[in-house]
Amino acid sequence: MQDDGDGDDNGWDMPSDTLGEILRHLPPLDRRRSRLVCRQWRDAVDSRAPARPGPAKTLVVAHGAGYVFDDVPGGSSREIPSPCPLANIVGTCNGLLCVVGTGAGFTTGGFNRRAVEKMEHNEYYSFAHHPTTGLYKIVPFPVDDRWTGSFDAVQVYTLGEAASWRDVPAPAGSSRRKSCGLVSVDGFTYWVAMDTEKVMSLDLKDERITVVITLPAPASEPGRQCRLTEAHGRLAVAAIVTQPTNTKTEVITTRFQTFTKGV
Repeated sequence: MQDDGDGDDNGWDMPSDTLGEILRHLPPLDRRRSRLVCRQWRDAVDSRAPARPGPAKTLVVAHGAGYVFDDVPGGSSREIPSPCPLANIVGTCNGLLCVVGTGAGFTTGGFNRRAVEKMEHNEYYSFAHHPTTGLYKIVPFPVDDRWTGSFDAVQVYTLGEAASWRDVPAPAGSSRRKSCGLVSVDGFTYWVAMDTEKVMSLDLKDERITVVITLPAPASEPGRQCRLTEAHGRLAVAAIVTQPTNTKTEVITTRFQTFTKGV
């Protein structure tokens, strides 16, 4: 669809509700660019899919079901229909949800739903969006050795017309400490290796695995547990310290080389 220069649209038309729902799931930068296509797209973005993202809403998962709560005092909630039985929500990006159930996986959002083959219910997943390429990727972490957490490769599934699974070779002796979690931030997926306390990263653009940094303290010891998380768009480590009288949580953020106390 193109603009002929005098404000009239040429080509085919799409119902405004459907077009707005599709454009709403684009990343903010792509939504702003889509306004330049034609007047209909510009109106759809401005009225139904604003270029600036709205406030984040609370998503709660319980007993295989997801619930979205309105971010207002006393706000109502609505259940997210599950496309497969015994579903767990892997993650959410730009209004898209990734869920996995018994022998099946799906990404879903509004009118868009895509089945993902070979997703197993008993694996650990990350669902991420790369800000530069605009691609959505699913990263599962099967554990080859349940005792050491070791693996030889990481699989990456890229959503799109040519969707497929790819094996990314891992450095010799690669492993993952399950208790430290799995998080994707700004185009990278992070985890902590067993025993070495090293933070590993998978570049979702180049699809290669590297060592990022070593944790400043053991990931797990009596009275304290570390877990990777995201804080203000940056990779962070949440240290949960449990004492006989109270529990204290500290968040440490990193830019690959230094750790600073989070506010």
